[in-house]
Amino acid sequence: MIKPRVCQFSTGFYPGDAITQEMLTFDSYFKKMNWKSEIYSEHIGTAVKNKAIRFSNYKPDNNDIIIYHHSINSSLVDFVVQQKVPKILIYHNVTPSHFFEDYDLQFSYFLRRGKEQLLELNKVFIKAFADSEFNKQELEVFGYKDVEVLPIAYNFDSLSIPGVNRNKFDGIKILFVGRITPNKRQEDLIRFAEIFRKYFRTNFQIQIVGYSSPSSKVYMEELESLVRFWDLEEHVHFSGYVTHPELIGYYRNSNVFLSMSEHEGFCVPILEAMHFQLPVLAYSAGAIPDTMGSSGLLFHEKNYPLIAELIEELLENNIFRNSILKKQNQRIENYLKINSGQKIVEFIQNL
Repeated sequence: MIKPRVCQFSTGFYPGDAITQEMLTFDSYFKKMNWKSEIYSEHIGTAVKNKAIRFSNYKPDNNDIIIYHHSINSSLVDFVVQQKVPKILIYHNVTPSHFFEDYDLQFSYFLRRGKEQLLELNKVFIKAFADSEFNKQELEVFGYKDVEVLPIAYNFDSLSIPGVNRNKFDGIKILFVGRITPNKRQEDLIRFAEIFRKYFRTNFQIQIVGYSSPSSKVYMEELESLVRFWDLEEHVHFSGYVTHPELIGYYRNSNVFLSMSEHEGFCVPILEAMHFQLPVLAYSAGAIPDTMGSSGLLFHEKNYPLIAELIEELLENNIFRNSILKKQNQRIENYLKINSGQKIVEFIQNL
């Protein structure tokens, strides 16, 4: 086989972003094969600017293969389509636009166009992968054939560094990790905090760890107003942007991971929480059941008192907690066996 040059494209390339981490993981696999490997993007974070190239600087070459990671509309999509080389799609899902309609109409439009582009891209790719069964089914609705599930590649070695603990709260810490966005329903974590304080315990904190982008400015203001309305300043902590060591510090110093998100294409923080031996409770939405497998505690209704009772049981009953952690550890083992990086290498080798 003539060694290919594999060029990955994405709309955004930022530290801590799940798609970015997958691209870097794939990049390391390609380089281990002594293949040429390059990453191109439209929006590149300052901290990783030396690892990616502005997409408009791409020049096609013999033996090029493009891997396009789709998650939102952008001008990069048309650019990728125009390239006369074999192209592979990896679908990470597009957040439904209705979540943003009350907060940022322009961003909502980009999301809606991102969905519409799936129809336009149907015949462009030699192969389509989806990183969850949920995403696979969505591609099939848009007419894609022979879609294969390729769980998002993640390098757990990146979690082995020392953590930095910036939040010195001394009490029970309930963690959620994810960007501040309406689909992740951080307001429901605040509503849960009000119930938990009123009926269960006062020495706790909901740690909401994630960056608030300009498109979520109005939503962030709503969250802060909700905290003030219920006088929950001592019980709800917004981290803002965190470094990787700080993120690890939050995981290592928390007791439980709780997700109220209503749309996820995969949700890497669930796997990260499992890695750090945090019991995971999550609302059953989007790809979260796929990511959880048969582990953790999945709930189909946001019954806050019942969720609070489950958390109390996890905190007080070691047998129950250990049984949950055992299943989560098995889930991580099963995930690692898949080895998405090796699978994408094998697919390219067989072209």
